[in-house]
Amino acid sequence: MKFSTFLILLAFVACAPFCLAGVITLTNADNGRSINAHVGDNVRVTLTPQSANGIKSSWSEVASSDTHVLTKTNEAQTPSGGVSATFQASELGNGDLQATATCVSCNNANSWTVSVTIV
Repeated sequence: MKFSTFLILLAFVACAPFCLAGVITLTNADNGRSINAHVGDNVRVTLTPQSANGIKSSWSEVASSDTHVLTKTNEAQTPSGGVSATFQASELGNGDLQATATCVSCNNANSWTVSVTIV
């Protein structure tokens, strides 16, 4: 085997878990789901605020129950009360992604949770 071919093969093997990573997108509608991801996958969460009868909710930050398994790589709050966050599936294991929508003008709150198993 030529040395250059060996280097390309070595780079691919080292890169494979991350270069071939997938993207899983989660939204408000995914509340309560259980999903599988692979090491290196990115899990993107986009939660939009809900409004009804003039009452508006605002989302908290999205949190991981195990930051070693699901590592947050970025997050942004929107002026309208939404939130988006990206987590990387860093190692084998289980973790929950969680956020809470709090009513801006009342004391009501709703939880959002998705259970993620890294396989």
